[in-house]
Amino acid sequence: MRFVKEIYQGLCEFAPENLAEDWDPVGPQIYFPQEKVRGILLCLDVTDRVLEEAIKQDCNVIVSHHPMFFKGLQRIDVEDYKSGLVYQALKEKISILSAHTNLDRAKNGVNDALAEKLGLEDLAPFYLDDQGRNMGYLAKGQFKTMEDLLARLEDLTQYREPIVYGRAPQSVERIAILGGSGAEFLDRAIQAGADLFITGDVKYHDGQDAYEKNFCLIDIGHYDSEKYVLEKLQDLFKQERTVLYGSCDFIVQKCFLDRKTSRC
Repeated sequence: MRFVKEIYQGLCEFAPENLAEDWDPVGPQIYFPQEKVRGILLCLDVTDRVLEEAIKQDCNVIVSHHPMFFKGLQRIDVEDYKSGLVYQALKEKISILSAHTNLDRAKNGVNDALAEKLGLEDLAPFYLDDQGRNMGYLAKGQFKTMEDLLARLEDLTQYREPIVYGRAPQSVERIAILGGSGAEFLDRAIQAGADLFITGDVKYHDGQDAYEKNFCLIDIGHYDSEKYVLEKLQDLFKQERTVLYGSCDFIVQKCFLDRKTSRC
């Protein structure tokens, strides 16, 4: 049985914090370094239900992709949602560790996990930032047609079908991917010679931009483009008992809105 500080050290070795953006508050969000680890819950986002599940499963460590604190708390008021989470975690001595943009860029991180699920090969960065850090991949796909690619993407998405913007390409061999929110890198994907770009959080006018540039932009959703990294974290912490929290609490699934659907 290891200590929480050892879990944090392992996370840092897997996804070094110098890979994170300067604005990104990665690392310990709530930290009890000397506590012995009883179990680790892995998630993308820390919510009230995630915390409830951690308590139920006797996990005193939560490893999340998205940090709890993007905005500073001005006060602790237990009737406030975020303050209530902090209070509950402190009361239960639950450590919360986050790896965000560093996990995006890490070997076997977000983009590697997505590429693996898509069966992509010959991965190469399609854009490096001014520090030489990778922002997504340009890779070779094995899909014969656009229909084959979309069928695979539909299998991988949980909450809605992929949305295709722009213009369908003649070839689907050179595929650019960037998990999470990556539409701002549309021009980089085009310049890299991609046939299409798969990412999440695509806005209406991002789609219009792709159309005007005679390019194909596919939105598979923020959650669905990142969730497979949790399996990589499960492999990382296989020495411990882990619980994978495989849902997004703030997305209402379509089957609850449309009782006639068969995809539930």
